[in-house]
Amino acid sequence: LLPTLYSNSFALITNDSEISAFWNHKLSFSYNDARRKDRDEKDSVEPNDCSNSWYKGDNKKIEWQHNFSPVNWDTLTTGFEYEEERGSSYYYSESVWGPYESKFNRKKVNNKGCYLQDQLKLWDSLFITPGLRVDDHQLFGAETTYKISSVYFIKPIGTRFKANWGTGFKAPSLYQLYSTEDYGGGPIGDPNLKPDESKSYDFGFEQSFFNDKISFGLTYFHNDFKNMVDYDLATSKYKNIGKVETKGFEAGTKLLPLENLTIGANFTYTDTKDKETGLELLRRPRRQVNSDINWRFLAKANLNLGVTYVGNRKDVKYVGWTATRITMKDYVKTDLSVTYDITSNFQIFGRTENLFDKKYQEIYGFATKDRSFYAGGKVTF
Repeated sequence: LLPTLYSNSFALITNDSEISAFWNHKLSFSYNDARRKDRDEKDSVEPNDCSNSWYKGDNKKIEWQHNFSPVNWDTLTTGFEYEEERGSSYYYSESVWGPYESKFNRKKVNNKGCYLQDQLKLWDSLFITPGLRVDDHQLFGAETTYKISSVYFIKPIGTRFKANWGTGFKAPSLYQLYSTEDYGGGPIGDPNLKPDESKSYDFGFEQSFFNDKISFGLTYFHNDFKNMVDYDLATSKYKNIGKVETKGFEAGTKLLPLENLTIGANFTYTDTKDKETGLELLRRPRRQVNSDINWRFLAKANLNLGVTYVGNRKDVKYVGWTATRITMKDYVKTDLSVTYDITSNFQIFGRTENLFDKKYQEIYGFATKDRSFYAGGKVTF
């Protein structure tokens, strides 16, 4: 199995301006192009089997958001989004049963969404934000979701209590609907897939000390999913899982030992379960740690070092047409970035991902990037 080749490009343009003292708006456009190519040559293990496949897709999104603040304790936000996804796929394989070829020509689907939320600030200690969103998906019709968030701040002792509750909706991607790759059960895509639906809540607290020089937080979360789209090992196809539960907690801390130095870390524990099979979900680590050091070493220059630990997680390994659940090894990845502000509107940056050239896999059989370098500039108007 040769490494999977990825190509991804992203662009974002945003215009944020003030119309009046209590009304500002933001107009943004984003474009993302993603391409993937897989190739599995004949070898001594599988002398009669080979495959070649590719996927090409792009995503365009335009959003127009308005914020109204007629009084200092209330901010009303409303907006509209239009998103269009396009994609095409090809698959070819050879085996003892002969050659197989399939493809889906470019398809596209769009989603129109509008949203409304109201952020209330009462007595400088209670913050309540209810929100409502309506999506009109080209394939799945209209769907309404909602969320309410709250924070209660006890300023004298630096304590914040917080809670969130809401619902969610996510349509299957074009790849999940129409992909023609075949691993023994027919095309892995299924045009009869239903959208994910979810209900979730979380609650926790944050505590700060010494004028926010030290802070600590703990949050419990719980999510219930209906018709979650996931890959099914038994049929080698994407399918809707009837009911899925994910729950766990996140603990984090932040230190400011110096005015220009911030050190942060958080630990997340996640327990997942497919309620139909009783098995945990694939590729979801139970334990993950993120740490971050941010140092503004000059008035206009900033250095950031990030370290991520991803624990053991379940995945699937194929030998011929047979799938077996395996445990993926944990790994640690380090990233380094630096920025410099040439002017108030122009910033240059450099970034190194996977600084120590760690060899790891997020998905079994799919290669990840070696040490990578990036450089560029950012202009704001």
